[in-house]
Amino acid sequence: GGEYCPRKQAHEIKISESDPGVFYSLFRNGNETGEIRQGNGEPISFGQQPTSGNYQAKAFSPVNLCSSMMDGMTEVIQKSRPLADAGPDATILYNSSNLLAAAITNGSGNYSGVWSPANRVLQPNSIQTNTTPLTSTTIFSFVATDQQSGCQSLTDTKTVFVSGNAINLTLQSEANQICAGETCSISAITSGGTGSYTYYWTSVPEGFFGN
Repeated sequence: GGEYCPRKQAHEIKISESDPGVFYSLFRNGNETGEIRQGNGEPISFGQQPTSGNYQAKAFSPVNLCSSMMDGMTEVIQKSRPLADAGPDATILYNSSNLLAAAITNGSGNYSGVWSPANRVLQPNSIQTNTTPLTSTTIFSFVATDQQSGCQSLTDTKTVFVSGNAINLTLQSEANQICAGETCSISAITSGGTGSYTYYWTSVPEGFFGN
């Protein structure tokens, strides 16, 4: 008997001694489970029992035509699995980041978590973290662990969609050289990104700026 987490191996239920020719039936909470073993003079096993409940064995002798519930009872407890929610999907601009904030319930309240892919988040072992600047749509996976029970959640995912692409900028001037006091038209040719741009001009040496 004992406690175990979902998706982990349940505890094995055994009888330490058995009599040859005697049949042993396994009961859970007073009801037959259908598990029957024949004694052989050695310990016998009913295998792993994943269902929570109180287990007890009943011995039946076909020779004497009598049966008796055996002393001793063991309890199997399947601990609760935490429930993890990685959060809603999001859409961000090219080369920007997004906040990942998971919600965890159905446990002790003392949790840890892991995000993957680890190389695309700043703190992969935190429940809440920012992504790195993203240049492509990425699916992030999150798994929570209940620090009290040791049980893990199922994996939940969040997709961060990236809108747009890299911005390409080319500057053009109507003249390469001008005399002092003259003016020259300069233009910016832009492509990529979302298609909506703002501009800010500066110069080296300083003295020229504008939007």
